[in-house]
Amino acid sequence: MRKILIIHSNKESAYYLKFLMDGIEECSFDYRESLNETLQHEPQLLSETDLTICEFNISGFQGLLTFIKENKAVLLLTTYTSEQSTLFSQALEYSPQISGFAIDNNETHSFRSAYRRMMRLKERSTTSTEYCRIRSDYFLNFKKVVCDVYLKISDEKFVKIIPRHQEYDAGEIEKYQRKNVTFLYIKDIDYKIFINAVSNFFVNRSKENLPQIVSNNNILPTICHETVHEIVSKIGLNEQALTLTNHALNEAFSLIEKNDIFKLLKNTLHQNSFISELSMLTSYISCAVCKESELKGPENYLRLSLASFFADISLKDDELARVESSHELESSVGSEKTRKIIRNHPLESAKMIERIDGLPIGVDSIIMKHHERYDGSGFPRGIDYTRIEPISALFIISSELAYTLYDTGYNRDVILDKIIDMEEKYTKGSFIKCIRAMKIAFSIPQVEYKDKEGLF
Repeated sequence: MRKILIIHSNKESAYYLKFLMDGIEECSFDYRESLNETLQHEPQLLSETDLTICEFNISGFQGLLTFIKENKAVLLLTTYTSEQSTLFSQALEYSPQISGFAIDNNETHSFRSAYRRMMRLKERSTTSTEYCRIRSDYFLNFKKVVCDVYLKISDEKFVKIIPRHQEYDAGEIEKYQRKNVTFLYIKDIDYKIFINAVSNFFVNRSKENLPQIVSNNNILPTICHETVHEIVSKIGLNEQALTLTNHALNEAFSLIEKNDIFKLLKNTLHQNSFISELSMLTSYISCAVCKESELKGPENYLRLSLASFFADISLKDDELARVESSHELESSVGSEKTRKIIRNHPLESAKMIERIDGLPIGVDSIIMKHHERYDGSGFPRGIDYTRIEPISALFIISSELAYTLYDTGYNRDVILDKIIDMEEKYTKGSFIKCIRAMKIAFSIPQVEYKDKEGLF
């Protein structure tokens, strides 16, 4: 039950405030007529209550403001009349601890809004603090942010470096990046409002066709991808996640159109987390291969990119996504519970994206089969090439090449060797033409094998 302290010289106004509070939630109340006496004889009342509701400019009001500055846990909702509204705005500097309400305007929703805002702040200050990491590149897009930003000193210590709503410039962020600071942190409780601001920024920037500020545009899709995974793990697949997904896909398509596949792969490798980087590598490779195949077309490019983006969305750990084959699953994962999570994640990821409106037909099938293999050695179902449709086969070989590149780094000879190796092993079904298209995408001379068969 909330504890509320009401300090007002007019008892009728105090009763009215209690009436408003009763309409929101059940609370216990203390009432005082004199603020001066409360400050002098009962200052602990101010610290012990969840919220103090006090008449604006009552005798001793400036002393109350001083007390609040010295006691960060004290929250004040001050009431003023409509005639005092201008004076109220001029007299109080901005402080998240202080809010106001025009007591004579009869707009009870304004009181509710102010009260709930103060209670959210109370919960932030009393709950044990947890932090979310945000890639530092994001902060290059803004001049100020809606929440405090912290630098991680140790597992237990975080230092505030940017206060909420305070302007900063890109140089402050770049200073930390030069010291190899990849992530900055915000409080877990601020995550929703931060992500909402980020998604709104990208939407508005797209509408206004503004130039991008991020220094390396090639990594922006992976930054968005990484943040979508954070959103899904903490909040779920919500509107903000889908907004960032859409933005990342548009950026990825733009990059594919403007750059050759080798440049994209070279610039993307080892810039972000494993899941986001593998996703972008798979997206770039699969779209490049698709453009050289009988499957080419914008709808299939979208299917492949969406499948790349969401294939591992149900995994909360980069290390789990690193497991590529059934052999690795059985030999390097000790816990049966963890093996089950990895084995079933293609099915779980496909379920998670069912709520996306207008999802192209077939994206879920690509995701469900992205760890299946030509010879039936994959998971979760262990099906072979005879049950894998062309677009899934294309995605599988693109994903396989992406895993190889992540492990070896960018090397053209490695790419060529890997593709030739797959060509020698994948000789039947839909895989044949997929490999041929991949060779064209990577400018590898075609070699005909008499024993190859199968059509799209």
